[in-house]
Amino acid sequence: MPHPPSDPSGASSVAVGRQPVFDAKRRLWGYELFGVGRSAETASGLPDADALAVQLAAGAGIGLQELAAGGRRVLVPVGEKSLRDRVPYALPPALVAVTVPEDLGCRPEAVAALEALKTDGYGIAVSGFNGRSACAPLYRLADVIGIDAGRRPLEEL
Repeated sequence: MPHPPSDPSGASSVAVGRQPVFDAKRRLWGYELFGVGRSAETASGLPDADALAVQLAAGAGIGLQELAAGGRRVLVPVGEKSLRDRVPYALPPALVAVTVPEDLGCRPEAVAALEALKTDGYGIAVSGFNGRSACAPLYRLADVIGIDAGRRPLEEL
């Protein structure tokens, strides 16, 4: 996959991409947002969930209303720092479902933060589902559970 052009000064060049999410009846449920580009802030050079959540919050959710038209939701990835700093609260709960990776969401402190978000009207999504019994509290909170179907045999799905 070609890499986006980078700034010779080493500065970040990050944009927000979206991917459609469908329900069981193959109707458009909403969109999952993700960062694309290069970030000087991470070891991998890719934008992380915390940076994306902060960017969206700083922009006061610009464009979220359009994506969420017709009752759709927007899945916004958040990382540990964003949860700890309560960044999702800068986004409108009627439009947003926060997405956490399963390994982060299985931590007791993250589950407590997600319970508070759920109580306050935010949707909860889990990415990287593996079905670990230790993550049962997280799964009970989730409105959406993401499974990487491309990496699993059809029988397992």
